[in-house]
Amino acid sequence: MSYDSHKEVFEFVRTIPPGKVMNYGAVGRFLGLTGRQVGSIMGHTDVPAEKNFPWWRVLGHDGSFSIAKKDPRLEKEQRDRLVSEGVPLKENGKVDMRLALWNGES
Repeated sequence: MSYDSHKEVFEFVRTIPPGKVMNYGAVGRFLGLTGRQVGSIMGHTDVPAEKNFPWWRVLGHDGSFSIAKKDPRLEKEQRDRLVSEGVPLKENGKVDMRLALWNGES
């Protein structure tokens, strides 16, 4: 993947409005990438300037906090940030994707 792919992912994720979420695959479909590629880009960047993006608005396809695999503390941070933005959770603790999913349009 090129630096341009990284830049496109960060720029696109910045457009997800507060209170809305997308999954890795949906972000990828908008950019011509796979969900795995998006996850890899978001999880492995070392460019400090690129860390200034709302990473917490991108979830697993089922509303799960897949970032917990990387660091369980980040799961709590992600959940807290989403709840503070008004993102609805289901009883099982996952995000209610029916209500919170953003379709990529303003």
